[in-house]
Amino acid sequence: MLKQQVETKHRGDSFHQRLKQATESAHRRLENHLPLLNDSLTIQQYSLLLRTFFGFYVPLESSMDACHMPCLEPDLACRKKSWWLLEDLLSLGESHQTIGAFPLCQEIPPITSQADVLGALYVVEGATLGGQIILRSLRRSLGRRADRHVRFFTSYGPRVPQMWAAFLRIMEAAACDSTQERMIMESACRTFASFERWLVADYVRGHIIGMSNGSNMHLIPGAMPVLHPHDQVPR
Repeated sequence: MLKQQVETKHRGDSFHQRLKQATESAHRRLENHLPLLNDSLTIQQYSLLLRTFFGFYVPLESSMDACHMPCLEPDLACRKKSWWLLEDLLSLGESHQTIGAFPLCQEIPPITSQADVLGALYVVEGATLGGQIILRSLRRSLGRRADRHVRFFTSYGPRVPQMWAAFLRIMEAAACDSTQERMIMESACRTFASFERWLVADYVRGHIIGMSNGSNMHLIPGAMPVLHPHDQVPR
């Protein structure tokens, strides 16, 4: 399947569009597990969700840092998101000690090349595109206190389109041949799959997965909901 996606290179579509198509099924599987748009989401359930995200983002970011790609390091430094999750968890009453004891995903996909880093970044950077829709939903479900606990979903704030466009330029430039394209695609698919497995292992264990059954959720990479983001921000 990925080979077929790469071989469409000369049909006029961008690598970004081919990557979006190649990861669509993995993205949809992941989205079915999350109740972020459910108006009955409680603060306890939201806290558990943040804990699950934290348990995935921390080791993923560590793996990207350990890859030591000098050309990407300045950009990686300003795109870390585990700090936002830490801020939200502390605001919800967790202590540094309890957060330090949270389980972390042990099956992060291997990240050993620039293409691996970019594929993983595609998942977590794409996740920022639906932040405004998530925030509106959380304000309905959590009420006035929601704004105290949404640093992660606020992400870059008004700079989201700018940050996403900058990432796409970096990724498109790196996808300089069919080999690099395939490697980025494979890394993105592995990251989606790893996050889904972790979600089932940690989040479902918290018994809140059933909230998403029957809900009409439309999410983008990283499990953020969005209504056709390509009509507003190029994904």
